[in-house]
Amino acid sequence: MSNYSLFILLAVAICAAVVIFEYVHNKHRRFHIEHLGAAVQEILSGKQDGQMLRKDFLKALRVHFHCSPKESLFLSGLARKKGLVHQDGQMVSLVGK
Repeated sequence: MSNYSLFILLAVAICAAVVIFEYVHNKHRRFHIEHLGAAVQEILSGKQDGQMLRKDFLKALRVHFHCSPKESLFLSGLARKKGLVHQDGQMVSLVGK
């Protein structure tokens, strides 16, 4: 094998290792309710009346947790289930405000 072939093979192996590591790391990601509560407080406390549009709330969750749209939707549902937020139509509001 030439040096060029070895270099290409090494580059492909490194790329495959990075992809596998990212997949395993994201698959075992856990979200804690304490962190979610703090994030929801931070996101909604700066808004007027503690309310914002659902799509903006999902985007803010996605940015805060560096996650996919599917995971941010899961986090929104978890926040509703745990009583952190209330959703009325397309508006999400902080519970207790």
